[in-house]
Amino acid sequence: MAGSLVFAVLAVMSLRFGLGGTAELVGAGLPVLPVTLMIGAVQLALAGMAWGALLSRRLPAWLLVRARWVREAVNSILPVASLGGSVVGARLLAREGGVTGPEAGASAAADVTGEAVAQFLFLLVALLLASTLPHAPFRPMAILAPVGAALAALLVAQALGAIGWLERLAIRYLPSRLAVALTGIEDRLRAIYAAPWRMAGNIGWNFLSWSVGALEVVLLLTALGHPVPWRAAYAIEGLGILARSLGFALPAGIGAQETGFVLAGILFGVPREVALALSVLKRVREVISGIAGLGYWQWREWRLTKIKRKQD
Repeated sequence: MAGSLVFAVLAVMSLRFGLGGTAELVGAGLPVLPVTLMIGAVQLALAGMAWGALLSRRLPAWLLVRARWVREAVNSILPVASLGGSVVGARLLAREGGVTGPEAGASAAADVTGEAVAQFLFLLVALLLASTLPHAPFRPMAILAPVGAALAALLVAQALGAIGWLERLAIRYLPSRLAVALTGIEDRLRAIYAAPWRMAGNIGWNFLSWSVGALEVVLLLTALGHPVPWRAAYAIEGLGILARSLGFALPAGIGAQETGFVLAGILFGVPREVALALSVLKRVREVISGIAGLGYWQWREWRLTKIKRKQD
């Protein structure tokens, strides 16, 4: 259902901006899709390392990357308000990595915070670089101020015990088996924040992940015949991802990401149909990776359940 809604939104936008031109551009960009999939895989690997930096013990890189892959697949394909993926990913770490439930949940929550900080820093660098271009179309602070305020609100909410409040709410209303598994998340989260080198490592890895993602915009716009300076490409990526983050409650950020990339493209002289084609190609890459990730997740759940039944 979420996938159908995504393609419905894209169809409406394509009709609005010119279906023929957009479809032709998408076709022209498809040959570079394997390269964008590789870029996405590198992003996932870096994001997996970021998650691992928050754990009290070192886990195999392949396990961290798989958990992060499944997490992104659930968030990007299923209508879970970009939150369900963290739950599924934390469960995989607990089942396969021997991490306790509270630590897995706390690390997932801290990773969301570290990712938000890294995204803000990436957007800051991207906009500052773009502002050095001739005839820069905006003032960076006009965008960074509200984003920084939202990030500060997230950090203040955690400092005031929002996670603890959610933990107590879950313990009160969820079945006892789930409540026991969640007990202690706030304590583990405070332990993570008490080790600043962990958060620094997480933010650094996530920042690298966002930066690698900007290369996809450079590649796709070049393939679409409308290359832009790399500084502008970084800003387009930052603004597009920012729009998706603001639409976190929508399944896969439906409509928010597309609008963000179209508006960001227009700011830097990219025609609307080209900017929309850029967003469509990013969606295609995301859907391919997401469906594969969901398939892998279901296969692992089936296999782990089968192994557990044999042991019982």
